[in-house]
Amino acid sequence: MSDLFYVSAVIVKQMVDGNMEVNHLKEALTTLITLTSDTGLPFAAEAHMRHALSLSPTDTALRIRATLMTPGVYDNQTHIHSCREALEERAQWLIDNHDSLQLKSLDEFALSPTFYFIYQGFNDRSILKTLHEAYAKAFPTLGYVGDALSPFFPISASTTTSLAPLPTPKLRIGFVSAYFRRHSVCKLFCGVITDLAKHHADNVEVFVFSSLAESKEDAQTKRLRATPNVQFFSVGRLLMTNRKLVTNSRIDVLIYLDIGMDPAGIVWAGARLAPVQMCLWGHPSTTALPHIDYYLSSQEFHVHPTVANHLYLPSPASTTMTAGVDSDSHSQRFDEQLVQFDGLGISFARPLLPLLSSVTEEAITAAERAVYLERLDSLRDNYAALRPLLLPATLTTPAQETLHELLLQRNVPIEQRRPIILCPQFSPKLHPTFDDVLVSLLTQPLSDTTPPPLIVMLSTKKKRLPWHQTIVKRLLRRLVQHLAHAANDTSTSSSSLTAFNKPAQQLLEQRLRWIEDLNPQEYVTLLYLGDVMLDPFPFGGGVTVLESLSVCTPVVTAPALQTVPQLATGILHNVQETYLSVPYVATSIENYVTRVHETLRASRLAVDGTTNPVTRQARRDWCQATERVFTPSDDLRALEDTSREYAAFIARVHRQLQSA
Repeated sequence: MSDLFYVSAVIVKQMVDGNMEVNHLKEALTTLITLTSDTGLPFAAEAHMRHALSLSPTDTALRIRATLMTPGVYDNQTHIHSCREALEERAQWLIDNHDSLQLKSLDEFALSPTFYFIYQGFNDRSILKTLHEAYAKAFPTLGYVGDALSPFFPISASTTTSLAPLPTPKLRIGFVSAYFRRHSVCKLFCGVITDLAKHHADNVEVFVFSSLAESKEDAQTKRLRATPNVQFFSVGRLLMTNRKLVTNSRIDVLIYLDIGMDPAGIVWAGARLAPVQMCLWGHPSTTALPHIDYYLSSQEFHVHPTVANHLYLPSPASTTMTAGVDSDSHSQRFDEQLVQFDGLGISFARPLLPLLSSVTEEAITAAERAVYLERLDSLRDNYAALRPLLLPATLTTPAQETLHELLLQRNVPIEQRRPIILCPQFSPKLHPTFDDVLVSLLTQPLSDTTPPPLIVMLSTKKKRLPWHQTIVKRLLRRLVQHLAHAANDTSTSSSSLTAFNKPAQQLLEQRLRWIEDLNPQEYVTLLYLGDVMLDPFPFGGGVTVLESLSVCTPVVTAPALQTVPQLATGILHNVQETYLSVPYVATSIENYVTRVHETLRASRLAVDGTTNPVTRQARRDWCQATERVFTPSDDLRALEDTSREYAAFIARVHRQLQSA
């Protein structure tokens, strides 16, 4: 925020010095639009945008940025609806003025990310398509098609089993991302890249095109660089001028790990740089780009019907949404051909807590894994053993103090222990509709004798204070309404509801913990100390679910309320159908709360192995079963299986291309 105030002061001075000329004023406004958007002040950004458009209503860069400018966090469902209407109105302007669109350059202002669209809970396919058509019209060289590149012919089948090996000469496969480091995208897919390079070296050459700044490279980057049969190019920012790195390398199949997160990604992805181009689900949304042929996913992520758009509009978003009602086809959300692998299509290493000495994620044997999993379960309720292993002797940060508060619950009898409910998700995933779940869990006791729960969520106070403030205000408003309803106060006047402000504030302070500035080990420690993880909707988690399972913490999800691939459901299905006989899957908001309470009760029964030996053993067995979704570094068969479907599908596409 201090940067915003400083830059604003500089801009005011520049405008005064420039005698408020239109060009100076427009330049100042574009800077303010960027700053207020990045800081999480959507209303200020919108005001500056409207002012800028009044000065230059046909400016293509402004018009595209206006279409892209969506908040990360919303006040309520009505706010989402109004933002969506503005987005669609501005997209329509691009359609109506298609012939006059013109960009002088593709700078950072015009290339704002489409990242936040998906959190609104709608089908973004048509809007993204309109946007990319506008880019192509305004900057024609963006849609470059490389010389002598074959036309694309889609294949009909969506599965890849029983396919022949890759042909010779070797296929040249390229991977593109800005996140070849310790990041969720790399955690999911960097293992796939190394597996392809190692286990299919006779048939493929692997090329990595990294737009990660070299200053941000880490141990994960170095491991990828050092992998045999991998040619690693650190390309810097994706530009028009460095696209020739791909064409000069004569790549046969180009695979983007994510599109929509890095704004500059479309500079490459908007062009045809290889005969076949694909995208993975690092960002689980269609790209709607004309030269992306396939969207690679898993059949496990597309089992349940998805929610139709109107279910997330203000009035129909009731708490009785059920699976199968007015649901969109999964394929209708993708402009690419949706390819559904039999497996999950990931290679994810289990992150480890320091429960065993001298053991790392990269080098752990099968015997060590068995011991580690046993300790994960046996130490889970042992404060004395966990305290020195998980936290320093002296607590020096607020995050460590909160973790210790949670750990102390392991030091009291189970009947006195507060249930710990986790939802440490990226703030934009906290959709206003999900507030129904949070308010119910904050106010509904597990039983008459159980202490009230602690819900733990990630704070953005330091990085984006307005986001944090918006979510807190939302929850307080909903709690006030809940308390008034519980007191049979049917008045909706502000003066009547004011009486419930203080009780709502006290309840939030007592039952909600915000935590931030966690290092990787502290984050996994947090997951271990939870009794259940909440998978939000309409945009759920992927890596968070895997990391929760890595420490044997159960997850509750609602695939029927998701508007993206149902990652959590697919991952959980690979572990077991249930957690201690409790289904993971909820079918409505009310059922979601019920599932959370059932999971908490089952977990509490499992604590006492003397009284409930069968349940305790079931918890051990479930913890062992989580190993099915992780890729052990010493299991060659598992590693080969991870990359086999990729290799087989790529071979199939190549054969069809060659015969076309």
